[in-house]
Amino acid sequence: MKQSLFSILLLWSFSGFSQIFTQDFSSSTSVNSYVGSGVNQFSQISSFGNSPASITDGALRWSKKGGSSAYFVRTTNIAPSTATFLKTSFKLRVNVPAVIGDNNGYDAAFYIGSGEDVGWTNTSAVTAPVSDSTHSRVPIKLHITPTTAKFSIYDGVEYSGWNTITIFSNNTGSEQTYSSPNGATSSVADNKFDVWIGGTVVMNDASGASPRVGLDKFKLIYPSGAPNSFFEVDDISFYGQTVLPVALTSFSAEKEMDGIALKWTTASEKNNSHFQLLHANNSDDFSELTRVSGKGSTDQISNYKYLDSEYASGVNYYKLVQVDADGTTTTYPQILAVNSTIENEKLNLAYFDDELKVDFISAKSNSNGKAIINDVTGKIILSKSLNITSGQNTVQLPVALSRGVYVLTLINGTEKTAVKFIY
Repeated sequence: MKQSLFSILLLWSFSGFSQIFTQDFSSSTSVNSYVGSGVNQFSQISSFGNSPASITDGALRWSKKGGSSAYFVRTTNIAPSTATFLKTSFKLRVNVPAVIGDNNGYDAAFYIGSGEDVGWTNTSAVTAPVSDSTHSRVPIKLHITPTTAKFSIYDGVEYSGWNTITIFSNNTGSEQTYSSPNGATSSVADNKFDVWIGGTVVMNDASGASPRVGLDKFKLIYPSGAPNSFFEVDDISFYGQTVLPVALTSFSAEKEMDGIALKWTTASEKNNSHFQLLHANNSDDFSELTRVSGKGSTDQISNYKYLDSEYASGVNYYKLVQVDADGTTTTYPQILAVNSTIENEKLNLAYFDDELKVDFISAKSNSNGKAIINDVTGKIILSKSLNITSGQNTVQLPVALSRGVYVLTLINGTEKTAVKFIY
């Protein structure tokens, strides 16, 4: 008979993706500090007279008030090796400008590609990359009035306030499947790209401008002929993916009578020697728990299970590493955490699009429940009242999290349960 408990399955949406560039403009209020040759720096961020750049409220802002363009560009590769499947995400917001103006003939655009033309090599040029060196081009149309400021992408739906734009660019030679921002499984054809705004796809299987162009560089252009606005960008990240030797489809942990059961499934394997299960009593200090032999090469579904009968009291963290026959390792980004001391409830978390989804089972009802999220310093990030019912509960907690360790506390009457989770 299985015991129930709080357990966390942290779902990183991009199995096989690794972050290769990130910038949230939080380290300095000087625009120039984000320009250079560093890993997470831009080759250039423009700041012209009628489109000056600033770091305002932790975001990059251009205050366009006339006939000047604005742009940023990365002219050097964003990763040591070229990614063939790239996930790009950034936040965008436009606000009513100080000067409305009458420019409205051009759209802004975000480019992903690689080449030696002026658009990619000259850091002083507003020039757009040519089609032969562009894979993904995302048009951004501004809709500005004296009282409203919105933008749209391709489908004509207008968005206001902060919105997350996510791009999946495929240059692998075959169709690719990915976990989309709304949590569903989606696919994008070879040499195509998908664009999402929040959890809505707005460009599906859009044609890449040029086949087999490298996904190495990026550029955003806000042209002089576009409407004036306060144009703001934040939280820019790029994740690259190469084809993994083992297609992992699930990885889960659950407390059973005799221990914590770790289970994982593969859809296919190629030259797979074995798996390493890593364990830690905190979120950082992982060590090898055991090794489980792989199936070598197979196109069949394979199921694996290991029972950790010597787990520690408190929260137990688990990671999975796959090892090829030649010794090459792949560390999967999922981290599982199981609290072995709390019984009678079970909790699953999934975080995407600035929202934490919490599923749990409660033994009793309480109309005055509460969910609290704290960071590691104890600062309250979110406090939300809950109407807890007996049985299965699902709640959505709107919260913008930075990468780090957090504590979720569920209060049900006189009972209080706190668990750590990592984003």
